[in-house]
Amino acid sequence: MTSFNAIPAAEVLAERRLSNTKGDRLAEALRPKTLAEGFAVQQQVQQYWCAMRNDKVAGWKCLLPPDGKWVVAPIYGSTVFDTTQQAKIWPSNGLARIEPEFAFELGADIPARTENYSPAEIDQHIAKVRMALELIEGRYIDPSQCEFPELLADGLFNQGLVVGPEVDRALAYAAATIDISVRYGDGVPQSYEGKHQNQDSIAPLYWLVNFLRGQGIPLQCGQFIITGSYAGIIEAPMDTEITMTYRGLGDMTTRFVSL
Repeated sequence: MTSFNAIPAAEVLAERRLSNTKGDRLAEALRPKTLAEGFAVQQQVQQYWCAMRNDKVAGWKCLLPPDGKWVVAPIYGSTVFDTTQQAKIWPSNGLARIEPEFAFELGADIPARTENYSPAEIDQHIAKVRMALELIEGRYIDPSQCEFPELLADGLFNQGLVVGPEVDRALAYAAATIDISVRYGDGVPQSYEGKHQNQDSIAPLYWLVNFLRGQGIPLQCGQFIITGSYAGIIEAPMDTEITMTYRGLGDMTTRFVSL
């Protein structure tokens, strides 16, 4: 049995992320074949990015993992925006690709430890719940040709996050479905019957904490955890005021500009 070297694959994917470019699948010899190999490449990309950009991990994306998959990826501080800022992104065919989610903001560190954290313990570390938009873009020209470990290595299409206003915590925890509307400029709002992929906004966070604990990775105060989209990917125009409303919870307004 030969050991997998994550460094060559990570060098390619980190360079694509740093230069906002896409490429073909990794060469056969570089491709991660297992979840552990894909995660190892992802973590090596993280090291390169943070060193080259003097950046840090500001959050994580996650979802309850279906069979044979780990849905987990870091979100970098320089790619996180609030609604007072224009979100600088790498557009796809001239559009911003976004997913409406909740961001759970940690109010205290969650150290890695030997035993699992209980949901009650994890709840005590959550300071706020906010509206959020995940920013979507990958580093493969044709991701449909890739196996899941290759996508995991690349961060599962994450290119950043927009964090909006705080929402009622109890309502967010209970929100299996949300009626969502999106308005572009002065246009007519578009409506979505939002449904969480796991029918549960908080369960993926409980999974993430203990998955990372098992990898020896702590979570830090101030990090944002996003736990799955309520409407899949929405393609939004660039350089246009966009207002997203979660009925009964709140609304947020943002604008996307190209890097």
